[in-house]
Amino acid sequence: MGGAMMETHVLLEVLKSWWIHGKEPSIYYCRDKDGKGIEQLLLADQMIHAVEIKKSATPRREWAQQFPVIDRLEPKTSEGGVVCLCQDRVPLSENFSAIPVGLL
Repeated sequence: MGGAMMETHVLLEVLKSWWIHGKEPSIYYCRDKDGKGIEQLLLADQMIHAVEIKKSATPRREWAQQFPVIDRLEPKTSEGGVVCLCQDRVPLSENFSAIPVGLL
């Protein structure tokens, strides 16, 4: 139950930050045939913003393994990260980081 509550909190905070700037992204969920998925895909300004959510304070590099799922989507330009309970932003790969939920 705690994970679902955190996912809802993150989605609402992300949406509020978009709405404050007068934007309304399209929101999607993505899962491939291998079971890899991204919890939130926001499409706006010809860019995919991928958000994964983890209820953990210890970032792991394997969290970034979910993100190649979006390489097959259009548009090809993407960014994103894993929102978690860590204290500081931590790089997970070249393009993706663990992002503290407190920064939202």
